[in-house]
Amino acid sequence: MQHLLGNEAEAGRLIGAAVKALPANAELRFHHAAVLAAIGSLEAASAELTKAIELDPELEKRDQVEQLKAKLKR
Repeated sequence: MQHLLGNEAEAGRLIGAAVKALPANAELRFHHAAVLAAIGSLEAASAELTKAIELDPELEKRDQVEQLKAKLKR
């Protein structure tokens, strides 16, 4: 929610904590990648997106994932 409101730093803090608590959750990792990309941490975002897709290959079918990949130029 914070990400959608433009509060990227707070979103990063919250989603980062969630990923630490639930590291096998592909959905959280995808959203973490989106927040990292939004704050300009493109390498970290790319790594997080890669991990999310490894955990759930079905994510690749989503338009949002394709858009993020384009932003990250992957």
